[in-house]
Amino acid sequence: MDKHMIDGRTVEAKKAVPRDDQQILNRNTSSIHGSPGPGRTKKIFVGGLASTVTDSDFKKYFEQFGNITDVVVMYDHNTQRPRGFGFITYDSEDAVDRVLHKTFHELNGKMVEVKRAVPKELSPGPSRSPLMGYNYGLSRTNNFLNAYAQG
Repeated sequence: MDKHMIDGRTVEAKKAVPRDDQQILNRNTSSIHGSPGPGRTKKIFVGGLASTVTDSDFKKYFEQFGNITDVVVMYDHNTQRPRGFGFITYDSEDAVDRVLHKTFHELNGKMVEVKRAVPKELSPGPSRSPLMGYNYGLSRTNNFLNAYAQG
């Protein structure tokens, strides 16, 4: 049975699926809704960038794999320093396949890791809502300041 009654409440029973398989299932179901299927994307994530890498260095290295439509090196809003990762968008999925023949590439003397970019709604991990993090951090600061003022 799909639905059961426990203590007057209707509950639904589902088969347990390991986390690894859930990501694959989620990607497959999302492809029905019009987003690219698993493994087909024009965007890559590049992690482990040296702080000295500029947008132009980044683009110059990765354009050997295909025609680039967008380059983004992520910066910290507060310090304006690079966060160590970025994204490259190509005009075709084939360029992404060519880049991914190797997981690690050497850029400005440092090894960087390359992966297919995953849309925010499909990426695992904590919610990346900036509002939540900001409010949480602010309330903790206020609590600390109030405790300090009282003490």
